[in-house]
Amino acid sequence: MNIIREGNMHNHTIEFAFQVFQILMTTDEKHPLNAKQIMKRLKEYYNTDCNDRRKIYDVENLLMNMGFPIEKSERKNDGVYMSGTISLAEIKMLLDMLEQSKLLTEKSKNSLIAKLYDWMPEEYRRILRRMPRVRARYTTKDDSIRNYIDDLLISVHEQKQVDFLYLAYDLEMQPFFKHQMKYYHISPYMVYFSFDTCYLIGAENEPDEGIDKLKHFRLDRICNLSRTNRNNIRLDHYCNNPIVDLTDYVYRSINHYSGKEVRLKLEVPYSERAMYIIRDMCGTDYVCQKYNDNMAIISFRIRTGPTLIGWLMQNARLFKAVGPEEVVEAVKEEYRYGSRLYG
Repeated sequence: MNIIREGNMHNHTIEFAFQVFQILMTTDEKHPLNAKQIMKRLKEYYNTDCNDRRKIYDVENLLMNMGFPIEKSERKNDGVYMSGTISLAEIKMLLDMLEQSKLLTEKSKNSLIAKLYDWMPEEYRRILRRMPRVRARYTTKDDSIRNYIDDLLISVHEQKQVDFLYLAYDLEMQPFFKHQMKYYHISPYMVYFSFDTCYLIGAENEPDEGIDKLKHFRLDRICNLSRTNRNNIRLDHYCNNPIVDLTDYVYRSINHYSGKEVRLKLEVPYSERAMYIIRDMCGTDYVCQKYNDNMAIISFRIRTGPTLIGWLMQNARLFKAVGPEEVVEAVKEEYRYGSRLYG
């Protein structure tokens, strides 16, 4: 099947145009390709012979006329590139996140990965297929979470409430339904992923008490979720600044940093491992003061809470909290409790 072109343009098959398109998808502003380089890749990837640069130019013009973002490089003879394309590194990160997800069944993972491979350019496929697949140690056997996410995202968009039952576990690790086995009626505002766990954040409307509060629910404990036609409680009904308050709630409740914000000070004997761990916690927003040749004081802002205290105890062999006093005392109290507990 040919694409009929006007003027002095040549006829090209859809297959040839698609091959050039896939090659252009591997380009960006820093990695443009000229016609000669594209012809070389056509031969290497598709065993397609092309000795006429005009054919490449025709396809480039066709793609531009169709609205694809084909841009000419600022440097002469460097060729063209496609702006807005996804890079090889970005695709690799997507693949690894899929592999490590505990929320998808193995069948769903394989299906999504196959779709990514079908979509990506041939050059990327050739490179990534040589990489070993590192699978997650545990994956769910139930695909209901994926379906629940679909329903929740639609309900958030349509501003409609959802109903569901919610699981908990007793001392014998047997499941039971909370809320006296009654359905929760929730106005959903956000679906949030954190450390391979997916949460619904919303407000529960208690008709008897008339109290609307933000709550969060793990999707792997939700059962029998259904969408309704009941309108959401508006988030600004009880939040002064809905976006800020919702973000703050996620940080405090789901990420477990529930206390006030403080400037944490750490006494750090130099070690690469200590520096890596601190950098992972605070990013680049820290102050480092050299104490002596082997010691530094590193400070950064963070909210207090059980997670912070646990992090300090876990890394006690690497660094020591020296301020503020309330954090130091909280760590000491946890050590005293542990000492009494374990004798």
